[in-house]
Formats: sequence, structure tokens, C-alpha cells
Amino acid sequence: MAKHYNLNLISYQLCYTVDDISLLFKKNKLHVQTVRSWIKNGLNTIDSKQPLLVFGYELKEFLGKLNNSKKISTKFDEFYCFSCKCPEIPYQRKIYIEKNGSYIKAKGICSKSKKPTNKSYKLTDYQELKKTFNLVDELELYDSTNTPLKTHILDHDKNASNESLQGSLF
Repeated sequence: MAKHYNLNLISYQLCYTVDDISLLFKKNKLHVQTVRSWIKNGLNTIDSKQPLLVFGYELKEFLGKLNNSKKISTKFDEFYCFSCKCPEIPYQRKIYIEKNGSYIKAKGICSKSKKPTNKSYKLTDYQELKKTFNLVDELELYDSTNTPLKTHILDHDKNASNESLQGSLF
């Protein structure tokens, strides 16, 4: 299974043994043999003496290349489909968009597998989205500090009495 390794866990200045590296990524359930296979596949060690030591900056560079090799780039009009495992243009170029404060979330249907796909865009890409796709629906999400409607209770509503208390028989 392809995994993404968090490079922020690695200290640039430290040296790591094979066991240290496996413990560093214990959340990813990294086995010691995996680290040894990395060494065989190009992860540089300080020397060939035991225990094998790896510089932190070498480990960061190696895992950065490993993480980037798994990335799949898509064109502007393509969404990545997790069922097909490849970039696809949405079915009939129809998408739904949700505007958030900092980005646009676009949702479409894969043209091959007919499964839902998602992609995020910058707010500045809105006009280009309108030109490229058929916008089916547009939702706007608001944060609680800047609501579009007044949500305060009016003063006369505060003074209104409760009808259920007025008709009480007790």
C-alpha cells in the first residue's frame, strides 16, 4: 500500500539508525526491513559499519522524492477518480461547486466509473470554472462570524409571551 511519510518528524541535524527510523514512523507501521530496502534502493548511509546510520537531511530528501513519485498531477479540467485510479473529465462536464472562504470545492461524476469525484480550486479560478464546466449548482458556505442574514432575535419577539403558558388549565 502506498504511504505518505510526514517529513516534519525528521530532524535535519540528527543521525538515525534503522531502528530509530522505524520507530519514527510507527504510526505508518514501518517495518525495519522496509528501511533496509530503502538503503538498498538508494538511501545513503554514513558508512557501511554497524549500526547503519543515516543523516536526517538524507532521509528527508529520500522520503521527499518517494512522496513526490506517488503524486498524480491533473489538468485544470480533470478530476482524480479513486475508483479508476486516473484523472478523468467529469461526466458531461457537469459539476457542483461550494464556495468557502478560502477555496472552491468542486464535485463531479467520473465519466467512466460513474463514482463521485472532488477537486479543490482557488477562488480566483471561478470565472475559468464557469467557462470550462457546466455549473449545475452553486452553494455558498459561510463562517459564523460573517453571516449573510440577520440572525438576531427581534426585540418584539423577546417580549412575546409563550402561547402554551397562556392556555394552561392549572
